[in-house]
Amino acid sequence: MTMITQFAEKSQQLLQKINDAEKLKKPIDSLAKKYINLLEEFHDVFVRHADKHDFSPIDKASGEVKIYGNIIYMAKKIGLPVDKYNKKIFDIRASVMGKQLAKENFRYEN
Repeated sequence: MTMITQFAEKSQQLLQKINDAEKLKKPIDSLAKKYINLLEEFHDVFVRHADKHDFSPIDKASGEVKIYGNIIYMAKKIGLPVDKYNKKIFDIRASVMGKQLAKENFRYEN
């Protein structure tokens, strides 16, 4: 089993626990923070994997943005700040398309 597969399974398990807790109207903060931490770790694994396997800059950026988008979604759910993740997404987009184009096409100002 690859490390990416392990992260995917852990991610799915945590999401299921979060969904179950929400249905029972139980607090999800602790589970959501674990999920965010897992995704932050996964981001690092994904970047190494993308570099090792020569992903195109667009494919690598797309994967990174999806990971950070999931982090933002969960962070907002429990009221955590998301500015640092928005900045990371902006920086990723700027690295692919240039800072000016990123500014013109996306809301985050750097």
